[in-house]
Amino acid sequence: MIKKIVWQHKNEKNTKDVLFLSLKDINHLKRIYKEYNIHPESIDEVRIEYLADKNPLIRYIIKELDIMLCVGGRFILNSTSTTVHGNYIRSISQIGYEFAVSTNGRYFMDNKTIDDIKFSSQYIKKHKTLHKDDSIDNWSFGIITNGKKNEQVRNLISSIIAQNILNYEIIICGSFEYCDKEKFPIISIEDVILNDDIRAPITIKKNKIAHAAKFQNLVILHDRYLLPNDWYHNMKIYGNYFDLLTMPNIGQNSGRVNDWGQHLGKPSQIYREVNHLLPYKKWSEGWYTQGGLLIIKKNFYFQNRLDNRLFWGELEDVQFSQIGNLLGWFYYLDVNNKIFTFSDRLGETNLIAPNKMLTYLKTCLKSLYYYYKSKIKNMCNYYLNIRS
Repeated sequence: MIKKIVWQHKNEKNTKDVLFLSLKDINHLKRIYKEYNIHPESIDEVRIEYLADKNPLIRYIIKELDIMLCVGGRFILNSTSTTVHGNYIRSISQIGYEFAVSTNGRYFMDNKTIDDIKFSSQYIKKHKTLHKDDSIDNWSFGIITNGKKNEQVRNLISSIIAQNILNYEIIICGSFEYCDKEKFPIISIEDVILNDDIRAPITIKKNKIAHAAKFQNLVILHDRYLLPNDWYHNMKIYGNYFDLLTMPNIGQNSGRVNDWGQHLGKPSQIYREVNHLLPYKKWSEGWYTQGGLLIIKKNFYFQNRLDNRLFWGELEDVQFSQIGNLLGWFYYLDVNNKIFTFSDRLGETNLIAPNKMLTYLKTCLKSLYYYYKSKIKNMCNYYLNIRS
C-alpha cells in the first residue's frame, strides 16, 4: 500500500510503499489521483524535490499532492536556497508564497532547514482539501438572461434537468418565467434593473446567483449554453477536485468558441503578444476564464466575487481570473467533457488552435487598416473645415 509520494525530476522505480513521480507526470490535463488510482487524502507523506525551483506548473504539482495527502500528513518541499527574486529560479519567499496560496491556508509549518545550497520546509495538513459540504452529487446552476432568448433558456433548463443529478437547483436572474418550476428545483431571483445605464449588469447578476446558491459546486451560465446528455456523467468521471474548471466550448459548426485562452498583461495594458486560443495541451500563466461559463467552487467564488463596477464587455472576466490567480487558484481543463454554445458574437475556430503567427499578422493588418482609415478621415475633415 502506498504511504509516501515523491515528485522529482528523474524517473525512479516505485517501491512497495513509495510512489515516485517525475517530469513526465507534470501535465495540467492529468489528475494524478485518478491516474494512479489513489484514494484522496490517504497518503501519509508527500515530497517535492527541487521542482519548485523553476517549473511553471508548480501550483499544479502542489495541488495534486495536497489532494492525496491525509489530514495530519506531512508535506515536504525541498528547493535551492536563494533569497534573490527573479534570478531564473524561485526564491525561498516565492516558493513560500506559492505553497501558502495554493493550499489556501490549510497547513502549518512545523520545521525548516536552510544552508547555502538547500532549503527544506515541512508542513502539516490541518484541514481537508474540500469544503465539508462539498459533494459531486450537489450542484447549483445559475442562468443570467435579459428576456430575449427565452427558448434557449428553456432548452438549457431542460438539459440540466436531463442530467438526473441527485441534488441540484437552477437559479435564474433575468426576465424569464418557467411554467413548470413547481415540478423542479427552479428559483427565480430578483432581476437587476438599471434605469439610466444602458450597460448589461452581468457581474451584479452573477454575484446575486452565487449568494443564493446553496451548493459548493457552482455553475453560472449565460443564456447561450446547452449541456450535452452525458455532461454530469463525465463530471463524475473527472472528479470533484478543482478550483475553477472549463471544458471545450463547442459551437454550432463543431468548432471551438473562446474556451481555453490567455490574456497577457493587465486588463487594459497594451502589449505585442496577441491573445488567442491555446492548444488544449498547452498551459499559460496568462490564463483567464471567459465569463460566459463559470464552473467554480462556491467558497472560492466568495474569495473573489466579480466586480460590480464592471459590466458586460468590460473585461470583468479577465480581472476576475487575474485576481483568482493571485489568490492561488488553478485553472483546470477537462478535455473529455464539453458544453455546447450558441453564440452570435464569438466566432468559432477549428478544434486545433489557430496558427499563432497567422493570428498575429491578421491582427496587425486589422490595426493598420483602422489606423490609416482614421488618419485619412481626419485629413479629409481638416481640409473640409479649411474650405468652409
